[in-house]
Amino acid sequence: MNAIDDLCQVLRDSQTRHAALGNEHEVVADGDAIYMLRHPELCSSDADYPNWTPGGAR
Repeated sequence: MNAIDDLCQVLRDSQTRHAALGNEHEVVADGDAIYMLRHPELCSSDADYPNWTPGGAR
């Protein structure tokens, strides 16, 4: 396994715990995180927001 597989497993374990507690919002959030880890090309990049600085200009 690699680091992404390890992280996805942690998130799947978290999904299982949250599902048992009935916390659907966290189940969905964990699923979203897994999706983003598996498909980083679908996340934004610096090219999407040229000249943007988190927190404003410095």
